[in-house]
Amino acid sequence: MLNTLQELCRLNGVSGDEDEVRRYITAKAVKHADHLHADAVGNLIVFKKGRKSTGNRLMLAAHMDEVGVIVTRITDEGFLKFDFVGGVDRRVAIGKPVVIGKNQVPGVIGLKAIHLTGKEERKKAPKTESLYIDIGAKDKEAAEKIVELGDYGAFVCQPETFGEGLFKARAIDDRVGCAVMLKLLEEDLPLDVTFAFTAQEEVGTRGAFGAAFSVTPEVALVLETTTAADLPGVEACRRVCYPGRGPVISYMDGATIYDRELFETLRRLSEENGIPWQTKEYIAGGNDARTIQRTKAGIRVAALSAAGVMGWGLFLPFLMGSVRDQGENKNWHWLFWGLGGVLLLAAAQGVILGNLGVHLAARLENPFFALAKSVGVEGAFQRVEGVITALWTFADLTMGGVLVFAIRTMTAELLPEKALKWVPWGAVALGTAGSLLLFPALGRPEVWNRWMVPTGNLVLGGVVPVMLWLLGSLLGESGKGGISCV
Repeated sequence: MLNTLQELCRLNGVSGDEDEVRRYITAKAVKHADHLHADAVGNLIVFKKGRKSTGNRLMLAAHMDEVGVIVTRITDEGFLKFDFVGGVDRRVAIGKPVVIGKNQVPGVIGLKAIHLTGKEERKKAPKTESLYIDIGAKDKEAAEKIVELGDYGAFVCQPETFGEGLFKARAIDDRVGCAVMLKLLEEDLPLDVTFAFTAQEEVGTRGAFGAAFSVTPEVALVLETTTAADLPGVEACRRVCYPGRGPVISYMDGATIYDRELFETLRRLSEENGIPWQTKEYIAGGNDARTIQRTKAGIRVAALSAAGVMGWGLFLPFLMGSVRDQGENKNWHWLFWGLGGVLLLAAAQGVILGNLGVHLAARLENPFFALAKSVGVEGAFQRVEGVITALWTFADLTMGGVLVFAIRTMTAELLPEKALKWVPWGAVALGTAGSLLLFPALGRPEVWNRWMVPTGNLVLGGVVPVMLWLLGSLLGESGKGGISCV
């Protein structure tokens, strides 16, 4: 899911211009949906049947749009005057790179040079009217050839991880909700669900009204992000929540009082499943729930939010522990597949050694084989020894696989992200070296029996699960690749 989130955060989708994001989501959702359509406002409504037929009673919602800018005038000097789309803190917008229009014209937000400002002017946050976008045009005529009035502008910020398990990108509000819903669409659902990827949330939750009106669910769950305000200088009583302590289950925010029964249900399910959770300690913000709740005769709403420092929608950290929740589940998934492969290898080796049992037993001067031969049941002894060998081999191989996964878990904690990709290759090389150790012992049965078989199998046992894990990594399913938000 982390890969999906990164791809979504690279797409431009300022409120009212969500086409790029909607096309991406449509391409992903159409493979799993029973029905989907885009409405007149730009919402993408996706319906998927579950094991229990419940119709449109449950709706999940997350918005596709992000904050940005819109061009309002072109000056004679070729600069662009603009206004903000959605709530943007002007203080952090200064100097930010943007891309304008369908042609992705690069520009940067500028302000009067500081040496030209007065003392009092420097004490105040600049007004939007004093800002401009420089696209490098020499005059108005040159600018008009590549930019038009009404063109949208999106901020530029490449998704990346940094620090101790933090993830930075623009538009995480609310591409993380969209990513979660795309992941749910891939699952076998227990009941019918309508997924509403809404438009124009950042300019007044406008798209959610049309989505809720057309679907008319009984219950709506909004998947969102929420500001944390856990910053230096902010008093504890004014902090909203804390990144890394689990999803935020809201009972109230600045726009909605959430259904109490749904709040208690989400809290109970979190505790029963061992999922850390938190709630808002300071009432602030709002989301699509405020509009959905007021639609028609009223709709019961609940919200699950990822905590983060959002500022103007650019920045949202995730604790790496939350990422590893998903990763650990995937590690166990590959471990079970690895043990299955190990069992097949052990069985194959048992058959081979069983066929060679007479030769090996004779070479090792096995007294049990001599007794079996004297009474004419050496064939049965051969098969029994093959089974015993297979069991020992399986134990050795299993220990090798467990050892590799233990190493994988430790390296995930200790090694940086860039070094992790070399871990499976190193394990494969180690397994290959261990396998080669078996060959010199073929002519020395006492060494083979006492040392080389257990040692070789122990190391070789890591190859199967590691190869499966490596395959999963290449397919984007490695244990490092997901975010568990609920």
